[in-house]
Amino acid sequence: MKTRTQKASFVAFLLIFTLFLPVSRTAAAALGPDNGIASGVEEIVSEFAEKYRLTESNFAFGWYDICSGESWYYGEDSWMTAGSMYKLPLAMYYLDKIEAGELNLDSMLYGYRIEYLLQSTIVYSNNDTAKMLANGLSLNYTEYREMIAKYSGLETDELPDSYYQTNTLSPHYLIHTLQYLYEHSEKYSLLLDYMKQAHPGQFFRSTQGDYEIAHKYGAYEGAVNDCGIIYTPRPFLLVVFTKNVGYSVSMLGELCAALTEYSLALYEKQLREPVVDPNTGFCDVATDAYYYDAVAWAVENSIANGTGEITFSPDDSCTYGQFLTFLWRAAGSPEPSVYHSSADQSAAVLQWAYESGLAAFQSNVASIMAMPCSRALAVELLWLYAGKPESAGKTTFTDVPANYAEFVSWATGQQICSGTAASLFSPDAVCTRGQALTFLYRYMAAETAK
Repeated sequence: MKTRTQKASFVAFLLIFTLFLPVSRTAAAALGPDNGIASGVEEIVSEFAEKYRLTESNFAFGWYDICSGESWYYGEDSWMTAGSMYKLPLAMYYLDKIEAGELNLDSMLYGYRIEYLLQSTIVYSNNDTAKMLANGLSLNYTEYREMIAKYSGLETDELPDSYYQTNTLSPHYLIHTLQYLYEHSEKYSLLLDYMKQAHPGQFFRSTQGDYEIAHKYGAYEGAVNDCGIIYTPRPFLLVVFTKNVGYSVSMLGELCAALTEYSLALYEKQLREPVVDPNTGFCDVATDAYYYDAVAWAVENSIANGTGEITFSPDDSCTYGQFLTFLWRAAGSPEPSVYHSSADQSAAVLQWAYESGLAAFQSNVASIMAMPCSRALAVELLWLYAGKPESAGKTTFTDVPANYAEFVSWATGQQICSGTAASLFSPDAVCTRGQALTFLYRYMAAETAK
């Protein structure tokens, strides 16, 4: 990790670094002797520092590899003019208030719906709507800035005076904010969707469109910056600040493209040399993924198997049969009253589900078990298994029909699941394997705690 004590050695390195390498060679060279993957990022940034005359006075940088948890900074604690990047934690704060029930997307602020203010602020970077949101938190600038710093990983006394007096942020502040955003992607899905729509073909998105980028740029009086999540097969977080750097917009795109190429090279190496998590036995279940604990629990209790020897495929669609099987195993694999030992496990599971009121049919096993399992169906099956407990019978989700309200209300009230956006549940979306086990894990944990 780049720290302040390493700055002098990095500057000295730049002074002797005179060989200009194409990006592809830089990325390839970084995969040589393994001194930590951050060393490859340092090589790439060094190249750009040479090309664009970047120094501590006009440049700051942060990078975080989601797969390994490794980070690298140049000017980690450099507080630079942020431009519109402050709008990211501002939007996150409002979505937290919506989740807490203090507001909803239809709430009015200064005569406008909150949903409109958020969309305009993030997708179109509208300064007027952002100011309305900021003033809606507090008319006191110091107080409002303290409120939105909650995602930065910094204590109040670690924030400099410039943060409270002017609009400055640091690479550390934004990398930790992006990390919090990524780790709570389900809660902030609406914001991430807005960030993916924003500024097509500009800044980080100016030189490559093969992978989604959720970003928030900032530009003000010579400062041209961007921060975001780059969704390669090995996602990473990126923050870049510049001040009066020539060709800064194109440089941001080129730098993002170079690091994207490096990420893909790391991913290819990962496929050749997969790192297996000792708790799950899989190479595709990240330790910071929302479903990690659920998968680890499922493996430990023989509730779920992988799709391959070392793969779990958490983002693959879950079938009706898979969900029933997970639930059957969590129940202790009970034998149904009508079951022939010669039948396969799927027949036993479906017969048990039929006798338990979880399935309407007990024949055509293969076709029924292969049906896709929607998010609503997964929640309904848990509700039926729980004995149809009473609930509020209504939800704040605008896409949940009346006949789903009883069990969706129960599931969200028990914190078994949440929506896919502030006012959306996406009931008909296919449930992923990671979601399915997470719902089941949370339900079983709540039952155990009773």
